[in-house]
Amino acid sequence: MMTYPQRPDSADFEADANILAARQFVQAAYEAAMAAFASDSDRIEFPKTIGRSSSDFWKSYKAPFGEVQGGRCAYCEMKVIGGQPGDVEHYRPKGELEILDPDNQGEEREHLSNVVGRKALRSIGTGYWWDAYCWENYLLSCDACNRGWKRNFFPTADPPAARQRPARNVAEQDLLFNPFGNEDPAAHFSYDLDGLIRGLTEMGVATIETVGLWRPSLVTSRREVLHQLQLIIEDIVSEPDDTRLLRILKVVLRQGGINYPFFPGMIRIYFSQQAGMSWAVLEQKVAELEQEVAGGG
Repeated sequence: MMTYPQRPDSADFEADANILAARQFVQAAYEAAMAAFASDSDRIEFPKTIGRSSSDFWKSYKAPFGEVQGGRCAYCEMKVIGGQPGDVEHYRPKGELEILDPDNQGEEREHLSNVVGRKALRSIGTGYWWDAYCWENYLLSCDACNRGWKRNFFPTADPPAARQRPARNVAEQDLLFNPFGNEDPAAHFSYDLDGLIRGLTEMGVATIETVGLWRPSLVTSRREVLHQLQLIIEDIVSEPDDTRLLRILKVVLRQGGINYPFFPGMIRIYFSQQAGMSWAVLEQKVAELEQEVAGGG
């Protein structure tokens, strides 16, 4: 998992007349329908059209998120842009809310990305509709994470049986890791050399389950990257001279950079946990070695 320093600039989005009109339309539609609701199962379908246009105006803003996220999925870190269309994903689901059945999380079909057997304990008829046109609720996701696994699931600290219809301005403790949030991914996740990801906290476990980060195709892809990284860490442990150490550490910095195409967040976490060196310390160490090597010291 990766955190990004900031979201793309939202000025164009906030000035978009379609977005402003859509917010008003959706609010009016939901408030009118919900006035007659008697239970959480009562529902309204999120509008597919507004006026004569499709309601998915967020699709026009995929490129800024692709740029900031290095073209990768915000959840699984697989390359999206260039390999598939990708989705502007709603972190909090807009249309309805599903409660994941922990005993039926589904599985990935062998040699395919299809998900089978994934079930919900129950569905709540409306989601976080007021965030449908909220810039802070968007990120770039791959099709597998978004449509196959996450769907309309959104974990919070409330027990599944206690989940109620989401209400505007009612705070919840989100358990889905937000790549544009303030949480340190290294505090919530760890990776084994075989490519498995493990949750260290309630948030870590819930995130892995919600977007299927344990699926075999990801494990296989991560394994190859981690084995190469482990060789680099072993080179560091062998105490090479400063010139060689600088070259090695620069490779790690590049592979953990935002624009690196293959699991940079995982690389940062694994390196920090295995080498005992935080990313900030690594950056400082490289800067110091550059001065020493340049000065011949």
